[in-house]
Amino acid sequence: MKKSSVPNANGIPSSKPVPVYSCWASLDTQNLKDMQSTVGTVLEDTVTFVIRYLQGYEITNKLQISYKNKLYNIINIVPGEYDKEFTNIIAKAVT
Repeated sequence: MKKSSVPNANGIPSSKPVPVYSCWASLDTQNLKDMQSTVGTVLEDTVTFVIRYLQGYEITNKLQISYKNKLYNIINIVPGEYDKEFTNIIAKAVT
């Protein structure tokens, strides 16, 4: 999702997330040990989305992820190191 200025019913521009790309992903949540070690850090309450490495769209941390009607801000993008099969996207739910 990318924030875009879209006019509302009154014609006033408002910022609204607009889909720019769609792909399959696996969602990994933090286990108890990770939750305890990330308390008070930027990684607190984060989840990891795992996608195939080569996508048809460049994913940046300026985008948001929409998953089950919930928005997530992208914190970090970790490309696969060995065979580059998968990319991990660390994200935090928008509150």
